[in-house]
Amino acid sequence: MVNSFMSGHALALFVEKRMEAKGYVKDALIDEDWGWLLMMRDPDHDLAVEVCFHSLAAEDDDPAADHQFYVTFEPARPVLRRWFFLSRNISAAVRRLSDAVFSVLSESEGVIISKTEEIPFD
Repeated sequence: MVNSFMSGHALALFVEKRMEAKGYVKDALIDEDWGWLLMMRDPDHDLAVEVCFHSLAAEDDDPAADHQFYVTFEPARPVLRRWFFLSRNISAAVRRLSDAVFSVLSESEGVIISKTEEIPFD
């Protein structure tokens, strides 16, 4: 692990299992210096999305205390191309995946979603 105080592994695993039950496929779970990177794929739309759990923990934080995370979504490719001149807007597919992740989180006991922001992927 990059930082010994980094948290979020259990949260990323929890979301991974729930997302697999919804039909998404995990490509990778990677520890980063900022938190955990969960690479998910929507097989119906040939879309890979990075779900990032940015830990807001500090080295001197109490490990038993509640933890805060900043969750972001980043498409592996901002545009899917079918042919050289044709591309497909992926905003709706990314929105479905992010809605599914936030659905998993909001249905979980002890999780509080404090704020969401929508940034279009087009």
